Amino acid sequence: MTDSVTRRALCLGFGASALCGSSAFAGRQRARSQSSIALGTTVRVQAIAGDAGIADAACAAAIAAIHRVERLMSLYDAQSEISRLNRHGSVARPDAWTVAVLRQAQAHAARSDGGFDVTVQPLWRLFRLHADRGVLPSEDDVAAVRSLVGWRGLQVDEAGLRLARPGMAVTLNGIAQGFAADRACEAMRAAGALAGLVDAGELASLGRALSGDPWSVALQVPHHAREERIALDTCVATSADSPSHFSADRRHHHIFDPHSGWSPTSLSAVSVVASTATQADAWSTAIMVGGERLARHALARREVQRVWLVDKQGRASWLA
Repeated sequence: MTDSVTRRALCLGFGASALCGSSAFAGRQRARSQSSIALGTTVRVQAIAGDAGIADAACAAAIAAIHRVERLMSLYDAQSEISRLNRHGSVARPDAWTVAVLRQAQAHAARSDGGFDVTVQPLWRLFRLHADRGVLPSEDDVAAVRSLVGWRGLQVDEAGLRLARPGMAVTLNGIAQGFAADRACEAMRAAGALAGLVDAGELASLGRALSGDPWSVALQVPHHAREERIALDTCVATSADSPSHFSADRRHHHIFDPHSGWSPTSLSAVSVVASTATQADAWSTAIMVGGERLARHALARREVQRVWLVDKQGRASWLA
């Protein structure tokens, strides 16, 4: 959703029957799947319904919801509402989905003590510009741009969106994929699906797989040939230093600490299991910044259900 590649580090494990328009049977239920290119990745959906026609319609509705999120929020689309907000500093009468995701973003910023902050886009631009020259920005460069970062400088309501200062900019890379997964699940249910799985860069599930078991998801350890497969009946999202980085040692990457202006250095990846993909997405980003302390805070307040932490040496552990 930013000018980067997708930041996903999950192997979002659709079974073999869910990869490309297949069907399966369990009693009278049928599973159908569809895929598309959106949000900087291949998105996949699977729906289970009483007949193939309903399942196909549910998949199509889920894919349409994901593309709606992309049209509203992608920075690759100059006409998206987020691109226009960044270009002009304001947008009048925004779409209800844009308002909803930004309100959730602001709420997560407050609950994470600013660890999650959608206004970090100027930092991305700064590091991208210097990476193209083969160097890192200076401390002074980072300090200057960090003055443009601050979630309280974003005003959100139905009448309009507004950024407080020229040069401020928003990226929804840390929340839009989760939001899209949630909206796709809602669309699937409204179309008559009994259960389903959505991979929109982050994962949301509806009910259980055709076998009656929870859905299966593989969490990958970045830079190591290892994964951990988990059973999932809610939602999961991952943030990691692997998809896009600005230094060979990956200490400088696309996730930024809004307080310092630099990338957090203690963790390589964070996966969060939560009741919605939007929550999981935002908290995985925030915990990459705030580390284990913030993870335990989120768990204590029941903001999330489980957290998987992977350090720079590839050591992984669960908190619950």
